[in-house]
Amino acid sequence: MEPLPDIHISLPEEAPAIAALWNDTIRNTTHTFTSIEKTEADVLDLLKTQILLTASTPKFAGFATFGPFRAGPGYAHTAELSIYLTPQAQGCGIAQALLDRLESVATGRDICTLIAGISSSNPRALGFFKNAGYSAAGCLKGVGYKSGEWLDLHLLQKSLPAAI
Repeated sequence: MEPLPDIHISLPEEAPAIAALWNDTIRNTTHTFTSIEKTEADVLDLLKTQILLTASTPKFAGFATFGPFRAGPGYAHTAELSIYLTPQAQGCGIAQALLDRLESVATGRDICTLIAGISSSNPRALGFFKNAGYSAAGCLKGVGYKSGEWLDLHLLQKSLPAAI
C-alpha cells in the first residue's frame, strides 16, 4: 500500500514544480483549453490570492486549487477547482487525498459549492469526480478548441456543508 501523501499549502519554492506540471498539461493535452503557459511569477502571484495545495510523496506529486467560479457577489460561495498530477502520481489515491483536503479548506472559507469543469478528452477525470460525489450539472458542447479539435466541457458540482 502506498504511503499517504503529505498535503500542504503550496510554498513559494514549489512554484517551479507547479508551473512545470501545469505547462506540461497545457502543452501536451487537451484536458485544459488554454494554450497560455504559466510562469513561475504567475504561480507566485496566484499563491498570494488563491489557495494552492501541494501533494508530496516525498517528491512533488501534484497540486490542487480553487478559485472564483464567476465574478459578482452572488457567486461568492461557489468556486471552481482544478487538480493536476504528475504521471507517476496518477492512480495512487493522491487525487482523492488532494480533493478531500481541498473540500475541507473550501468549507472553512465559506464555499458551499465546488464546480469541476472537465474536458471531454479526459474521461478518467470525469469518472473520478463522479466517484467522488460530484453530480453532472451540464455539458457545454464544442466550447473548447485546441489542437485542431472542438471539445465539450462537462460541468460537475458538489455541495459542501454550509458554513454560512
